[in-house]
Amino acid sequence: MRARVPLVLVVAATLTAAGWAQDAPPASTRRAEATRRGAEAEGLAGELARLRRAIADLRAQLALQNRRLDEQARALAELRRLVRALQESPQREAIAEERRYREAVRILVGRRLAEYPRAKELLASIPANSPLRKDAEALLAWLGADLRVRAAQQAYDEGRASEALAALEEVLRLGVLGPNAREGVRVRRERFARVVRAFERGRELQRQGELEGARKAYAEVLALERNGMNRFRRDARQALAQLLAAASGQVLDECAELARGTAEHRARARETLDLLLDALPPTHPHRARAEALSAE
Repeated sequence: MRARVPLVLVVAATLTAAGWAQDAPPASTRRAEATRRGAEAEGLAGELARLRRAIADLRAQLALQNRRLDEQARALAELRRLVRALQESPQREAIAEERRYREAVRILVGRRLAEYPRAKELLASIPANSPLRKDAEALLAWLGADLRVRAAQQAYDEGRASEALAALEEVLRLGVLGPNAREGVRVRRERFARVVRAFERGRELQRQGELEGARKAYAEVLALERNGMNRFRRDARQALAQLLAAASGQVLDECAELARGTAEHRARARETLDLLLDALPPTHPHRARAEALSAE
């Protein structure tokens, strides 16, 4: 005899089966739903990819912007440095200009002739807009005049009279010297001219046979020019010595007379005797007397 199933269970099972049958969607609906959800997932994935690309682009833009900001900051710092340098540059340059000017002045005041070219360079380096430029130009003009005077002295000592006198005339025309310096150049030019005139007069008189006049002219050269290295003095001394040797007896008599006179006369006698001794050979008959008078 089969066991009987309670009625309540049968009823419940029937109702449950009927309910599930009513809630389950058809297969086509499920496929459509799956397709829709797949499309939504693909859309979300694409949107996510676009967002990621946008974020990457934004990061790249931010990095570029940061680099530009860094470059601008460096450029601004450099600009500030240049502005400071420009502000400080005039002061530094003024200090450097004053140092160069003072060094040139020390060279010129100290008469450091070997450094005159450097002094000229230092003064010429002072710019036109410097407050020291006017003083530098005045010193350059003075230096040029001083160098011309020295060149004139050298030309004169070497016997180039025309060149020496022309150089001194040029210095006087420049008008860059003060009153005292200008007077000094004028006196120098006049002395040069007197020496040259006396020397040329002595040579001319000697050619003409006016030996006494020639002796006086050469003696004037020796009195005016005391530099033993000067060409005019050397030549005049040699010519005078020859003239004295030619008339040594008379000259010795004159020296003996002068030796008994004033101090100035005795000095002239000694100088004449020195010239005569230079000209007389050791075997000359008047040399012993000349040496004796020179020793007194």
